[in-house]
Amino acid sequence: MNGYYAQLVEQAADGLVIHDGQRIVAANAAALRLAGASRHDQLVGQPVSMFFERPYLKSVARALCDRMGTDAQRAFGRERLHALDGSVREVMVSAQLFVHAGHLRVHVVLHDLHDQLEAERTALELEEERRQAERSADWRAVMGGIAHQLNNRLQVVIGFSEGLLASTLSDDQRADVAEVTRAAQSSALITRRMLQMVGDAPFMPRRLFLNTSVYAILQDWEVAANSSSGRVGYASGAVPAVNMDASHLQQMMECLLDNARCATRTSGQIQVVVRATTLPEPQLAADGRIMPPGEYVTITVRDSGEGIGADVQRHMLEPFFTTHLADGAPGLGLPALLGMARQNGAFLTFTSAPNHGASFVVWVASLPLASDRGATSVGATGARARTILVVEHHEPTRAALVRSFARVGYRVLATASGEEALELLRHVAVPALIVVGTSAQSGDTAFPHALQQQWPSVPILLLSGESDARRTEWHGVAGTWSVLPSPFSEYELVNTAQQLVRATRSDVQ
Repeated sequence: MNGYYAQLVEQAADGLVIHDGQRIVAANAAALRLAGASRHDQLVGQPVSMFFERPYLKSVARALCDRMGTDAQRAFGRERLHALDGSVREVMVSAQLFVHAGHLRVHVVLHDLHDQLEAERTALELEEERRQAERSADWRAVMGGIAHQLNNRLQVVIGFSEGLLASTLSDDQRADVAEVTRAAQSSALITRRMLQMVGDAPFMPRRLFLNTSVYAILQDWEVAANSSSGRVGYASGAVPAVNMDASHLQQMMECLLDNARCATRTSGQIQVVVRATTLPEPQLAADGRIMPPGEYVTITVRDSGEGIGADVQRHMLEPFFTTHLADGAPGLGLPALLGMARQNGAFLTFTSAPNHGASFVVWVASLPLASDRGATSVGATGARARTILVVEHHEPTRAALVRSFARVGYRVLATASGEEALELLRHVAVPALIVVGTSAQSGDTAFPHALQQQWPSVPILLLSGESDARRTEWHGVAGTWSVLPSPFSEYELVNTAQQLVRATRSDVQ
């Protein structure tokens, strides 16, 4: 095609491709953009199977067969186009058969749906976030209102009880009033925890240096807790200032230290470390918020106890959940800590393993130094430049996995089967991690063995809640796969994946 019409085809907004049933013989500029190509020779001559999923152009083939021998209007069907860089685009595809120089050809029109789908997804996510925020705000308002009302009345009870204790009473009467006072004070503490949990506690932030502030809190806590000498270790270096409420810091530290003391009983060790930390890539916090890359001051409270079981980890941040019912613990310590962290713009993360203790980390954004003003924040050069391949047959589960990894900046490719994953891996850069869902783990022996032979260095994360018998196909894959038992939280999933990616990155370096 020459001249004016060739120019129209080349400049068309939709992608135009001509193929002979096996290979591409012509493509315009829009088709190149959709495929992530910069030159025509990157597409022309390439197999059609390189860009479309099996069965290739299924909607197009169905439409062509339905219209064979008729003059029906060309219909569009939805397809998934695999670009050269491994990304996947949803496109609407229409095709028309024609004969050129005695050979049958297919003229394919590709209409990009990426912007439309992104806009729809964004609108749905924003609407869901708005609804969640409204429900959360309503819940917090109710909780805060109840806590305020109860606290006011409890202060009246405490005031009258203390007044009675100062008067002349018999021993039995004094014991009864003292019990009422203790119950009222305990209830008042619960209402204060509820106010902290919903972010409605008094808030007066100021400039703090956490190394000195945490050290002073630790000294007071050791005296109050009657902790044995040498049981609590402390380490810190020079750290930048932060903006934080000092009373919140004290209560957060006391909560973490009390939990560590319970975990270690009387003989274990507690280590507190304060340091400046650079977060190079987005990370998921324990409450589901995204921690942006940047400069932080972290407070780590680590104990040498028995560790926290997976079942407890999934519930320990919920209000009123406690493993110390016999001690009368209300189960509001960690939820209150999270509420105060949110008020101060801070984050909480944790790790734990059986017989290896637990580690809780509070992340507080550091204040910029005078020389840093106007400087750009640390870019997400780690996770954003890394790719995770998700293999999961169940579409809702696959979509949830993709969303979880994308939230922290990973580029995510997704396939429904091992066969599709192997086809994709032949055309894209090797991913940093392959995540295989439960439904994609059995019945396909070729997939794990092909991974072992062709991509032995790529770590594999198997998501499974069943016995090892379900993963018999994976027993022959030597040392490259890890298992995350279900049920698991989004926090466990994302942090496990990030640890595997970081470990691979460290090995490469």
